[in-house]
Amino acid sequence: MKNKNKNNLPIELSIESIAFEGVALARKDGVVHFVRRAIPEEIVLAKVTKKRKRYLECEVMEVLKSSPNRVLPKCKHFGVCGGCSWQHLDYPEQLKWKERTVLETLKHLGKITPEIINNIIPSEPVYNYRNKMEFSFGPSRWLTTKEIDSGEKIVQKDFALGLHIPERFDKVLDISECPIAPEISIKILDRIRAQALMFGCKAYNTATHEGFLRNVVIRNSLSYQETMCILITDNPKETCDEDFLKWFETEFVEEFKDTSIIHAVNTSFSPVAIGIPKLLNGKTHLIEEILGIKYKISPFSFFQTNSYQLNPFVSKIIRIAELETSNTVWDLYCGTGSISLPIARKINKIIGLELSESSIEDAKENAKLNEIDNVDFFSFDLHSKEFWSFASELPKPDAIILDPPRSGSHENLLKLLKSVSPAKLVYVSCNPATLARDCQFLSDNFYLKEIQAIDMFPQTYHVETIALLLNKEK
Repeated sequence: MKNKNKNNLPIELSIESIAFEGVALARKDGVVHFVRRAIPEEIVLAKVTKKRKRYLECEVMEVLKSSPNRVLPKCKHFGVCGGCSWQHLDYPEQLKWKERTVLETLKHLGKITPEIINNIIPSEPVYNYRNKMEFSFGPSRWLTTKEIDSGEKIVQKDFALGLHIPERFDKVLDISECPIAPEISIKILDRIRAQALMFGCKAYNTATHEGFLRNVVIRNSLSYQETMCILITDNPKETCDEDFLKWFETEFVEEFKDTSIIHAVNTSFSPVAIGIPKLLNGKTHLIEEILGIKYKISPFSFFQTNSYQLNPFVSKIIRIAELETSNTVWDLYCGTGSISLPIARKINKIIGLELSESSIEDAKENAKLNEIDNVDFFSFDLHSKEFWSFASELPKPDAIILDPPRSGSHENLLKLLKSVSPAKLVYVSCNPATLARDCQFLSDNFYLKEIQAIDMFPQTYHVETIALLLNKEK
């Protein structure tokens, strides 16, 4: 790409649309510019932050002409923290662009247009909706531009408790507010941060594997209004570490006595927020409900993060699937059974399959808890060639539901779906791009009948999609 702006001077851009991963798009001199924190119909002054072979990445310096859809972000960390990249966009516009992203991605990447397009289901509420927040300790606090430019002495550079900076996993932004988290979260963070600093504890360094404090995970049950706090540390190495743990096990527990409190130890080099848990107060798990089904949520188990949307989300899957009481269904990537168990009460048999052994154990416990006996759960690598042999021994399904991770399904599994050839597939996706790719791969055997977008992640560009694919021969 020929560089016509060798001195990297600010450039004026007219924003046309929103593109990949929620970033605004502009064109100038035939070159595509991706502009963070801009909105369609705006004219902005931007600076180039990265030069790619086919496009430029930019940051807004000044909004010269503001869109009527621009709103004041609720969080003071907006623009630095990567958690909520759309807080500046009016919520109805968020919904419009999420829906448009799904449809355009299916059209351009998958070469597919669904027969039925349902209106996106909005979230209520749009703040304080997350039932799980994972915060990290860091030995290198992210310094904001405002802080650096202030000229004031910078203190506490080697300790932070908050969220990682986008594309900089080594840097953590100290968080003093988070409007998408449960309201108790910041109170808990503030207490833990203050005491850690007072005792002089060190944050764990993922590069050198030194330090003590690793993560704070906060989970919340909407159905029962209960909270769980999990502190994850390495083994104590210094006196200050032991003193901090004594405070956490006594004074912190007393202050938050209505909260389930767990201390987990992680001595591995893995940055994943997990560890061997020890209950200090309350319960070992939370209980959440979906359509009258109770779910045990253990400290580190996966569960959809927006409890407010769970009932409409699962209800829509059931409605789109249009299952009959005599049906047998496979639920692939079933997790802890959040889709399997409500469906089990409406059909003859459901089989849940998932790689994670801990999730399968939770799913089995949830089935027992709800006295549901027409469901079988198995732990298996769905992407492996060996799964073909295992699947051949299972009852033939009338329908298959799959809810893969963001990376989508594996080609081995997609080939199996073609071979098994059920009457219908219900594909649940959190990534329009991999949904489009997989639907296109299946298009020789299945056609896309219906699409339903649902907003599980307000203030972000992420969107959940339910797709109904029908067998062309049935």
